[in-house]
Amino acid sequence: AVDALLEGKVGDFDTAFTRHCQSGGPPFLVVSSAMRQLQQIQAMRGQMDSGGRNAASVVAAARPPVFFSRRKLVEKALERWSSEALGRALTRLQTAVLQTRRRPDLSVALARQALLGIAVESSRLAQRGN
Repeated sequence: AVDALLEGKVGDFDTAFTRHCQSGGPPFLVVSSAMRQLQQIQAMRGQMDSGGRNAASVVAAARPPVFFSRRKLVEKALERWSSEALGRALTRLQTAVLQTRRRPDLSVALARQALLGIAVESSRLAQRGN
C-alpha cells in the first residue's frame, strides 16, 4: 500500500489498503509505515538539497540501505517530492494519527482519507514531472 502511495497509483493503493483492513489489519499500521517511509525520504531529500547530490547517489549511500527492488521507487519519490511537500504530507499523517486516536470508530475512514490525499498528490507530482 505504501509503495502504491509513493508511486501515486491511487487505485492500487486503495485496493491494498482495503484488503489490509478487511483482513483485520489496523489502519494505523499503514499510516505509521507511510510516516516512516516519508521521514526516510525527507532525510534523503535534505541530503540532496544541502549537498547538491542526485537521487541515485543519495539512495546508494543510504544507511540502512534501501532494498534493491525498491531503489527506483525511492529515487523517483526523491525526485518528485520537494522538502515542503514532504513536510505537508507528514503533517497530514500526524493529524490523521491524532484523529484516529480520538475517534477509533472512524479510524479506517480517517486513515484512508489522509493516505489517499497523499497518493493523489504523488500522482499530480508525477504528472507535473513528465
